[in-house]
Amino acid sequence: MKHITKITVIGLVLVLLSGCAKRELKNNYFWYNGNNYQLHKGVLAYYGQNENGTHDFDLWFYSKSITFYDKNMQFEGSGELIYLDLNTTTKTGLSTYSYQWNELREPETIRAAVCRINYDMKNMDGAYYTATEAAAEIIKSDESYSIDFSLTLKNGKTVTGNYTGKFANASYTLQKKQKPALLTK
Repeated sequence: MKHITKITVIGLVLVLLSGCAKRELKNNYFWYNGNNYQLHKGVLAYYGQNENGTHDFDLWFYSKSITFYDKNMQFEGSGELIYLDLNTTTKTGLSTYSYQWNELREPETIRAAVCRINYDMKNMDGAYYTATEAAAEIIKSDESYSIDFSLTLKNGKTVTGNYTGKFANASYTLQKKQKPALLTK
């Protein structure tokens, strides 16, 4: 009986560890409330220099069922989207760095973050969660990025995920007051 119990415990540990290992190996996914969601593409937009000298970038990761239109900086479709408002010391893009939450737009920080699940972009309807804390580990290699992120949401739950790949760059600089309506519900 003792032998069977040990085998059962060891088996459970191995199953749990293999589940964790599989989760960590996936790229272009995020996890929320026990479910995972695939991220298909990413967009990086530059909004200019902040008053304190940092540079304002917005980053969106979104599912395959959503389309981004660069001309008018709009998203269409229904699906999942992660948004990060990042600040960095350079206007040429995001640097390899550990970005932390800071609402004051300090260098290499995240000022705001949003998670949308099963969200209809046209009707602005679906699950919309704002973050109270966020962190992102960004590694840049040439024009590609690997980004591990974690959001703590107002509802107390967390979102963790990864995006690896290139970003579509918004083709024009926007005024800070003209950020897409998609950022506000």
